[in-house]
Amino acid sequence: CYPSPAHDIPHDDDSFDMILCTDVMEHIHPDYVDKTLDEIARVGKQYFYFSIACCKESVVYREFGVPLNLTIMPPMWWMDKLRKRGITPIYHGVADDETYIFVYGEKSCQK
Repeated sequence: CYPSPAHDIPHDDDSFDMILCTDVMEHIHPDYVDKTLDEIARVGKQYFYFSIACCKESVVYREFGVPLNLTIMPPMWWMDKLRKRGITPIYHGVADDETYIFVYGEKSCQK
């Protein structure tokens, strides 16, 4: 295990056949979203799965008064971010109320 920030992953290019990233990206500070996605795309070899909340949290925020979802953007904003990094959606879904996006993607030959 290598503890490190998500925007500086200590692994070589194409280290992992599949990247599973669930309920992570919405917690990344906006200043680090692009770098974090760059790193995920860099270390991922072929397949990617993302589950990203696109809304403000409710229960935890009310209980603790601390915002946890730092990057709240619409589903298509996230799709564009992934495509710009050469991750082509094979399947994607958006919750009816647009509070979540689910993306299963594959790395394109060219970025």
